[in-house]
Amino acid sequence: MEVVTFEPDRLQVMKGDIGPMHPTLTYQLEPSNGGTRFTRRVQIQVSGWMKVFSPMMGMMLPRQNKGFLANLKRVLEQRPS
Repeated sequence: MEVVTFEPDRLQVMKGDIGPMHPTLTYQLEPSNGGTRFTRRVQIQVSGWMKVFSPMMGMMLPRQNKGFLANLKRVLEQRPS
């Protein structure tokens, strides 16, 4: 993955080439009600034979994103010992 956009405390965009998959991950931070709103967007372009799996990947990404966010929340809420 290569960071193609970086604005500290605001935005990070990474792009990669993993065989026939070309993911773009966007992490955005915004002030919200005295806290911070974190948004993660995953976009994957596929080429070649992987195009057959595009519909299935579209169904898997929301579940994986939910798992990522749950893990991030858990880590952020842990109190140092």
